[in-house]
Amino acid sequence: MWFLPILTGALFAWAGRIAARRPQALSGIDLLTRRRRSATDIRALGRYCARLLYVCAAIEWAGAALLPLLRHETAVATILCLPIPVLLAGWGWGWFRYDTKFRKP
Repeated sequence: MWFLPILTGALFAWAGRIAARRPQALSGIDLLTRRRRSATDIRALGRYCARLLYVCAAIEWAGAALLPLLRHETAVATILCLPIPVLLAGWGWGWFRYDTKFRKP
């Protein structure tokens, strides 16, 4: 039962490492217009995404450590779903932080 949260935490950490080292590999960067791509700090965006993914990995590993204490059938599913609100909140914060200069008044 503890294998899935540890595996997904490792995948989140691996994706964070890729986002930190090669921010051009982030999905959607190539789809931006030239104006938006030139005005976006891709390195800072890569660091932000990497930190967000590292937080998700830490949440998964903490959930795996708490798994023996929970002893419920749905505990694994609950632990696997814990990063979803973190990713949604991080997306909202990143959208607000990186896209506010492109909004028209």
